[in-house]
Amino acid sequence: MLQSEVQLSEVELAIQQAEYEFTAAWNELVAVAGTPELAPTTLIGDLDGPTSDRDIEGTYAQLVAESPVLAAACAKVRRARANLQRQRAQPIPNLNAQIGAGYDDGTGDEFANVQLSVPIPVHNANQGNIRAAYAEYCAATQNVNRLKMQMRRDLAQAMRGFQVAQASVRQYETSILPKVGETLELMQKAQEAGEFDFLRVLIARRAYFDANLKYVVAKTQLAQANAKIDGLLLTGGLDQVVSYDGTDELRGAALSGQ
Repeated sequence: MLQSEVQLSEVELAIQQAEYEFTAAWNELVAVAGTPELAPTTLIGDLDGPTSDRDIEGTYAQLVAESPVLAAACAKVRRARANLQRQRAQPIPNLNAQIGAGYDDGTGDEFANVQLSVPIPVHNANQGNIRAAYAEYCAATQNVNRLKMQMRRDLAQAMRGFQVAQASVRQYETSILPKVGETLELMQKAQEAGEFDFLRVLIARRAYFDANLKYVVAKTQLAQANAKIDGLLLTGGLDQVVSYDGTDELRGAALSGQ
């Protein structure tokens, strides 16, 4: 009797914990969605994950092609390349030409003049800005490579969680749950026939309860891993946005008269 009461208390505690977890998960969901006034309701869908395996190389190629983080980093590379080209062209002076025509009333002569001017940068070839722009370009290029390696690492971790959860769900569905269910049924029939005492039935019920809880946890982990991969490994929807804008400290420096 005491063991039955203990098991009942554990089941009631698990239900209470699940209610608290549901409330916290719902509050996080409506915060990310930007609808904090939305009351708890039933979401469309279920926890059934994909039945087929994922190709890690194909998934990685999709991430590289569609990731907005990588696209922003590539845009910074193009911006740094354009700045480098501009700084290399900066020392080349502009040629100014002026043509004028007139008429002398005193002499009755017509005249024209042509004027050309070009600044000569003798001591300043813009080397500092060129080197700074090249360093910025190298940093942006290496940042793209870093992001690709980071995405491959994060994908490997997500694929590991996906495969572990998928294997767990398959094992529970094909082997563990049918066996613990059959065991509980046999124990109950044997207890009713007087062959076993209630203690064995209680143990079978506990095994059945624990197996179903672990099955739900495995399905949850599988759904989360699958959603993370489908979401291009993007997390932190409410985190501060990373700015990729560069400064104008060097790009705004121009040679006088050019």
